[in-house]
Amino acid sequence: MKKIQIIEDNLANQVLLDKILSANGYETSAANSGEGGVKLAQSNLPDLILMDLQMPVVDGYKALIMLRQDKKTRHIPVIVITGNAMHHDKQSIKAAGFDAYIFKPYKIDELLQTVSKTLSRFND
Repeated sequence: MKKIQIIEDNLANQVLLDKILSANGYETSAANSGEGGVKLAQSNLPDLILMDLQMPVVDGYKALIMLRQDKKTRHIPVIVITGNAMHHDKQSIKAAGFDAYIFKPYKIDELLQTVSKTLSRFND
């Protein structure tokens, strides 16, 4: 069973993602901050991380840098889930080194498809 970690400061969004992923056969863990998410990833070593961009103190960009600087977590693919869907946002996300992105509001089948594609790309 693939382990997916959710890093999302909005509890309702976190719970929704957890329910969707759990119902589709994934083992989940969650953190409600960028810093907490990095620490959890270092100890849990998930197969994939779904992360919000806009979080207080350590945002998604800073958390990605922290993950990529650690030998234990640098290989873990990270998918951004964000409401920022402007053209310049897409460019910033790609330039930062995220592996994929999903824009809110998302469709469940699109979310699952992106998760599956990203997992197969990095874990085969």
